Amino acid sequence: MTVALMWEARAAEGRGGDLLAWARARAGELTPRPLRRETFRAPQDRVLVITWWDTAYDDPDLPELPEPGAELVTRAVHRWRFEPVGEQPSWYGVRCVFRHVSLGVYEERVTLWTAHSLDEAIEHGETEAAAYCADLDDVAYTGFAEAYAMDGAPGEGAEVFSLMRESPLPPGEYAARFFATGTERTAGH
Repeated sequence: MTVALMWEARAAEGRGGDLLAWARARAGELTPRPLRRETFRAPQDRVLVITWWDTAYDDPDLPELPEPGAELVTRAVHRWRFEPVGEQPSWYGVRCVFRHVSLGVYEERVTLWTAHSLDEAIEHGETEAAAYCADLDDVAYTGFAEAYAMDGAPGEGAEVFSLMRESPLPPGEYAARFFATGTERTAGH
């Protein structure tokens, strides 16, 4: 998750430039380095530094700018921590189909991802599919992927993938046609 930290101070009379220089220097010294940082100067000699971090909102180890010397400011520094609102990443199950050429079999794999959309989840799944093929001999990704948006985070008993198909077939014939053809292999079999 991306977290934004905002640091704001009001410069003492005639010290706006000094406070700005001090804030820029201290922001440049932050370790680890933020994903991004920006320094602003506003009316009434207010200085604002915003840093963005790839971490949890409540991470206690986020480095923050210190308090400047009393000669630079008219009041205590204000600090805020923000997290994104709106669309948060969701969990997705992504099914990809592979061909094991030398074995003469196809494999369906479902992997779990956090993403902001079905398309993004499929991108993650296809990136992993390429890595999976690179690690194995004679395996090719068929280019078929589909994603399923989970309801909440994965946990015991969570549904990670679901596919609904219209069919006039009765249950036994349906399973025999699409799933229990007699040619399936499961892990280790």
